[in-house]
Amino acid sequence: MPLFRFHLHALSGIEFDDTGLEFPNLETAYLEAYRSIPEMAADLMRSGVNPLAYAFEITDAAGRMLIEVPFSEALRDGRRPQRPKRPRRPHPLTSPHKRRPAAKTVYYLRCSYRFADDRQGLAVGSREVTARNEEAAIVAARMICLDPPDMRLASAFLTSSDGVIVWSKRVLEEPVRWANATRGMPRFAQV
Repeated sequence: MPLFRFHLHALSGIEFDDTGLEFPNLETAYLEAYRSIPEMAADLMRSGVNPLAYAFEITDAAGRMLIEVPFSEALRDGRRPQRPKRPRRPHPLTSPHKRRPAAKTVYYLRCSYRFADDRQGLAVGSREVTARNEEAAIVAARMICLDPPDMRLASAFLTSSDGVIVWSKRVLEEPVRWANATRGMPRFAQV
């Protein structure tokens, strides 16, 4: 079998291989040099030396150069180095385009109205108010319970779905019994 010598080209000069190794052909010698580069590069990096400037020069027994195997070829795997990809940062939950709508709750509003003129009776309006929280439901209830034409607000009750009173408004001149008497009556029914 032919003898092949592996001379190492370094920044400081050439380290000659005096003993060499026997392989059946040049291709097998090249593959052996290629396989040994990662281990040698790791040792060089541990000592603080950049291995990309190193190369093997494979010669025959007479000293003729047959092929050169640069470390950069094996370390870069024949491809150009690429910039490492940055990990994706998650979007903050507070960004407006990614914000999830909050779950909405149903509240029940019952408004009692008294006629503004001398007519006797009471009109009752009841409706559902859907809001994200109690404060938003109260704001919506205040907007709904405005005095309609020819009527004045007597009382208003905003209750949650389990029957707890969240907000109420009573006009002092109205007796409380009117609000209780109109419970369950259809909207704007006259008593």
